Amino acid sequence: TELFTPHRLRSEKVGELMDHVARLARDGKPVNVGRVAFTTSLNLLSRTIFSHDLTNLDDDNRSGEFQEVVTGIMDEAVGTPNVSDFFPMLAPADLQGTRRRLARLFARLHVVFDAEVEHRLRTRDAAICFY
Repeated sequence: TELFTPHRLRSEKVGELMDHVARLARDGKPVNVGRVAFTTSLNLLSRTIFSHDLTNLDDDNRSGEFQEVVTGIMDEAVGTPNVSDFFPMLAPADLQGTRRRLARLFARLHVVFDAEVEHRLRTRDAAICFY
């Protein structure tokens, strides 16, 4: 119960973030504050849900992909005015393609989550067969 308490988990992730920023400062490299904050938040969630980190602070590609998908979903769902919000009878037509774009973004997110679930099931099945 102590291992996954919110306080301990936050402390661990903040420690990783501070170590990463200190290492970049020592090397004289810039810190992309938005990306490291997003990665830290993503790993807090993934550690809670999947019991491990989905990415790490040094992996620009994977965390960048997650950030791109999440930002795209937020832009489509909240940031873009939609004609259907003002004229609900037009919603089935999806005149602006909002539903289509959201479906593609969620499909990209589901690929990652499905892979995590499959990995967990394989690991669990291997452990059961071992006993």
